[in-house]
Amino acid sequence: MRKLKTLDVGEWLRNPPDIEEMIRAQYRDDKFILDDDGITLQWGPSDYFIDWKRISEPESVIRWLAHICPKEWEHTTPRRIAHFIERVYVYKGWTLHKTLE
Repeated sequence: MRKLKTLDVGEWLRNPPDIEEMIRAQYRDDKFILDDDGITLQWGPSDYFIDWKRISEPESVIRWLAHICPKEWEHTTPRRIAHFIERVYVYKGWTLHKTLE
């Protein structure tokens, strides 16, 4: 059984984690690159570039995933797919999660 590390709240308050680094670390292994031209997936045997112009509406993301996922690339994982969706939505300024009223 794995032993969990006890959190020392006092130590955490004295030396808080670098939130920006935590965010970068979360996405570091996602194997994609975003720039002003588009997003490059590094999930398959070679880089796969998608121009931002080809992701013009939120539904475009689903169509791209329907195109990419059947390829069964080695590095296509559920976590990377989720992060791909999140990052595209953030980049485009779209709302991914809506609250129910």
